[in-house]
Amino acid sequence: MKKLISLLLFCMCFFQVTQAQDKTIIGRVTDDKGNALEGVSVLAVGSKVGTKTDGQGNYEIRVGATVKNLNFSNVNFESQVVKLGARNVIDVTLASKNNQLEDVVVTGYTIKKKTEFTGASSKVTSKQIAQVPIASFEQILQGRAPGLYIASGSGQPGTAARVNIRGVGSISGGNGPLYILDGIPIEESVFRSINPNDFESVDVLKDAASAGLYGSRGANGVIVLTSKKGKAGKTLLQYRGQVGYSLAPKPLNLSLMNTEQRLKYEGDFLGPAGVLGAGTSTGYPGWDFSSNNPAYLAASPAQQALFNASLDSVKQINTNWADIFFRKGTFKQHELNASGGGQNVTFFTSLSVYQQQGIIIRSNLDRYTFRGNLDFKTDRLTVSIRSTAGYSISKGIESESAVALANPVAAAYLELPYRKLYKAPNVIDTGAGKTGANAFDRSNTTTQTSGQFKGALAITLQYNIWKGISFKTTNGVDYRNNNASRFIDPTQFGGLQLVNNGRAGSYNESFFENVQLISTTGLVYNRNIKDKHVINALAMSESIRNKARSFTATGFGINANLPNTPAGITSGSTTNNFIPLIGGSKFI
Repeated sequence: MKKLISLLLFCMCFFQVTQAQDKTIIGRVTDDKGNALEGVSVLAVGSKVGTKTDGQGNYEIRVGATVKNLNFSNVNFESQVVKLGARNVIDVTLASKNNQLEDVVVTGYTIKKKTEFTGASSKVTSKQIAQVPIASFEQILQGRAPGLYIASGSGQPGTAARVNIRGVGSISGGNGPLYILDGIPIEESVFRSINPNDFESVDVLKDAASAGLYGSRGANGVIVLTSKKGKAGKTLLQYRGQVGYSLAPKPLNLSLMNTEQRLKYEGDFLGPAGVLGAGTSTGYPGWDFSSNNPAYLAASPAQQALFNASLDSVKQINTNWADIFFRKGTFKQHELNASGGGQNVTFFTSLSVYQQQGIIIRSNLDRYTFRGNLDFKTDRLTVSIRSTAGYSISKGIESESAVALANPVAAAYLELPYRKLYKAPNVIDTGAGKTGANAFDRSNTTTQTSGQFKGALAITLQYNIWKGISFKTTNGVDYRNNNASRFIDPTQFGGLQLVNNGRAGSYNESFFENVQLISTTGLVYNRNIKDKHVINALAMSESIRNKARSFTATGFGINANLPNTPAGITSGSTTNNFIPLIGGSKFI
């Protein structure tokens, strides 16, 4: 019994001694003007213990007996290592960095200080990109970098924009820049499935001196994207959310006639000018029933009364087609990310959901993205893994870029204000020449859907061999898969009119897949001589392989009981003329 009591007392004493070895350090971090600094990383040197300062600059960290120093760091301030000694309260003042001198330019292959870089470039930071309510990444860059021209010919959410750096570089060839994401080239203008909030910075390389590393690929400039990475310290969870809406510009850049103005225009100008003729069957009531029409003057009083009644009836209709096709488009975004790590390993990961309605009915975009970044570092070895995956689904309008029957944008401008949308409750007044009703009918009875999966993976390994000479290799893959479908309802006006020889309705599916593999391997030499001279040299070998394939098929004679599915297609023959249309391509 005495032995057991002695053992328990020994264990208690040992536990108390062990506990006494740990201690809690508190303090406050300020800048050189005495302002509190939020988000400063406080890391116990030699361990994985870390924390960050709060909004008042305060911190609290519990460290073991083996910890002798604390490291205080922030991207905008000089890092500082402080010895603990016997203190439990440590206040620290961080000196501001000279941002002009410490700004760096990422070229894809190297990272250089702004003062060492001789080419023309511009940098866009994450603060300028974050929380901008635009689905297409390249449109976010508009107005944020000199010499960068961005124009979008579509209001469809997520549609790629035209991007030029310092003007058009080719007459018949491509004019878009080369995009580099975390060291690997990616496809041009397919950013609707990537979350812009995952980017730490964007470097726009404009001239031959800066883009020359990429040879002819960089002839139109290079845009280098660098994704975010974690910082040492406690795991930081962050949620971002936003909601909003967008409206069509008023008055849609044109002042359109109402019914009264249109009827007066027809009666006072079109008819007397001889444009519509002298009959009563022109289809324009402002002239057909006008008192200026010779047919009106030749009619009996009873017929004139009918003309007047018909004109008064038309005047009661005043349809605002813009209000029918345009709407208040809403958007919302939710994003959750986590970052942190220890002295040797850091991570950053994020999940996001983005949903946007376009200002045109039936146009919208839903996007779901994931990013996972991991960094590992020792005295000689550095490994970074950058991965992203995103899926988006877009539903668009018909024939947006053309003045056509199915184009609601054109219909909003071209249709006459005295035409009705419905001829009976829930019955759309479609027919030949009825542009507005026909476009509205197509918008509600056809579908045009595009789904896109986008994935990219880059793994970079750098090993310091000897005195500034390092072995470096970057291997990556850029993958995209697009699936699209288009259905025209056979029971509606559009399905009956837009196909020939009785081929009522149609269904189309298309598929496109692109895979790009890249490997860049070689030696890197970096030498700093007495902080006065810097020597950088690269000897790299790069190989790129691109594989792509596509397929498309369109069938006709849709069974009305099987809408929006290939099962509704009637088999084609020379008798029914439902011959399907097939196409595709392959590049290996």
